[in-house]
Amino acid sequence: MTIQLDDDHQVTTTSTQKYLGVIIDSELRFKEQAAYAIGKGTKWANQVQRITKTAKGVKGGLARRLFYGVAVASMLYAVDIWGAPSFRKIDSGKAGSGTLKKLDSVQRKAAIQATGALRTTPSDLLFAHADMLPMK
Repeated sequence: MTIQLDDDHQVTTTSTQKYLGVIIDSELRFKEQAAYAIGKGTKWANQVQRITKTAKGVKGGLARRLFYGVAVASMLYAVDIWGAPSFRKIDSGKAGSGTLKKLDSVQRKAAIQATGALRTTPSDLLFAHADMLPMK
């Protein structure tokens, strides 16, 4: 949509705006911000994966520090604004948001790299051995 101010000036509106690094949409759902955060976390987890190899590469403790120092810090920037908790009943099968599950899968990928565990290792056991807190 375009708003005509005068003969020389037009203002084009968009569905989202970025303010202080947070993408705000017109409905305040923050879906674009959540997708952006998941993308940043995935990108950094992949970069950490490149330098942590089982035979040669940085040790697991250093990979965990790198993940927390860079990936989590960039992924969860202003999460208190855009990551509102889910107000659904816990008894229902739909408890928990999709964003939280995706952030948890990014952290799971980093925990697998930090510990050198198999992909089939349960997440709670993996986070305990990697000394990582779950996203919840």
